[in-house]
Amino acid sequence: LKIAQKNAQLNQTTDIHFLQSNWFDQLADESFDFIVSNPPYIAPDDPHLDQGDVYFEPESALIAEQQGLADIMHISKHSQHYLNKGGYLILEHGYNQKQSVHDILQQHQYQNIHCLHDLSGQPRISYAQCSAPTDKPK
Repeated sequence: LKIAQKNAQLNQTTDIHFLQSNWFDQLADESFDFIVSNPPYIAPDDPHLDQGDVYFEPESALIAEQQGLADIMHISKHSQHYLNKGGYLILEHGYNQKQSVHDILQQHQYQNIHCLHDLSGQPRISYAQCSAPTDKPK
């Protein structure tokens, strides 16, 4: 958060509210037009975990159960409580998870599901529109 706050200051942006939360725990009555997440999405047995570019990352930032989809499932389900109608959920995911992520989004009634590719042409970011926000949990 400190880096994000510094970036906001450097860019002279004042209309940003920073909040640290375990997923949605601290949001209460907030609602958003966009929710953007780069959640853990690597399966615990993924061979890429043995490669050098992830050695310095904490496992909690990388690994998710259910073939790397557990956190994406959680976010997709609970984002509906916090997105305005027509708001967008934007998720980074693994290059081989596009179809699974789109299936999850469809299961939760998101519409206009699309995918963006990274610079190497791999499908890496999916986004979808919330058609029917749900009541916030009590």
